[in-house]
Amino acid sequence: MTLVTAALLLATSSAARAEDNYFTETHYDLGIQSVQSLSFGGVSASGTAVHLTEHNGLISRVPYLLVYIFGVAQAGGDVRMVSGYSESSSESQLDFVTGNGKVVDSKRIISTSRNLTVGFIPLTEEEKARRDEGLERLGGTMTVLAMLTSHFDLVYLPNRDDGHLRGFRASLYPLAIGITRYAEIAVGYADTRLKVTATDPATGQRRNVQHQARAIAARVGLAPVRSLVLVGEYEANLQRADGASFGFTADSTIRASAALSIPYVERLFCKLAAERIGLASSDPWGTSLEFGMRF
Repeated sequence: MTLVTAALLLATSSAARAEDNYFTETHYDLGIQSVQSLSFGGVSASGTAVHLTEHNGLISRVPYLLVYIFGVAQAGGDVRMVSGYSESSSESQLDFVTGNGKVVDSKRIISTSRNLTVGFIPLTEEEKARRDEGLERLGGTMTVLAMLTSHFDLVYLPNRDDGHLRGFRASLYPLAIGITRYAEIAVGYADTRLKVTATDPATGQRRNVQHQARAIAARVGLAPVRSLVLVGEYEANLQRADGASFGFTADSTIRASAALSIPYVERLFCKLAAERIGLASSDPWGTSLEFGMRF
């Protein structure tokens, strides 16, 4: 059943391609992104990133497959674990005697023995039938959920030079709902780890400033025509700023992008984006320019 579910996940990816809908078809955007003046923690830095966006592919559907695998593991195969617990007490007396054998004191000692036993017994045919029926329902539910639109986004900045951004940002949207043929909303999870080594102009000393976020993410997409795709993202950070040992934690992040491609040559695209880390911050917006290929 696991192989069947995985095959269905891949089949839904292939089937979506024929719908001629940007949000429901399966495709990947791979580009090189130049990030300019992204600010956090009182510093502003730039960098170059590799940006991968997956629409309705295998990565964004992995959570459903993991839920099914977990369910299979919990089912326990063709055996059932049984356990038992027993407890018994015993009493003894300890005498304290002198050298000539005279008892000068006595202590009563009560000891308790606890035993835990674990064993496995084969399932009956009726229990096997119930198990298989439950796994079948779970597999069907996960397959239906996997047919919904989903997205995965990864930005990786490999820079190591001072004053340049390095780190990554990954966003997973396992559930997206189409509003119309040309728009959708999605919810998911985002994890961000960004770092920059900045030089203090007053002292000349270098310091590392990091931004970390584990966030609930929301995404709104609009594709009025296939050559123009507009996306807005909002990430509410779940990490507390007062518990951060790395220097900076923003309350939230907002991001907007516009992807442009030449009609009838949609494999090549250019993407413009603006991003702000920390809505309460007075830092300016960072911008990025990306060129890539869609396949």
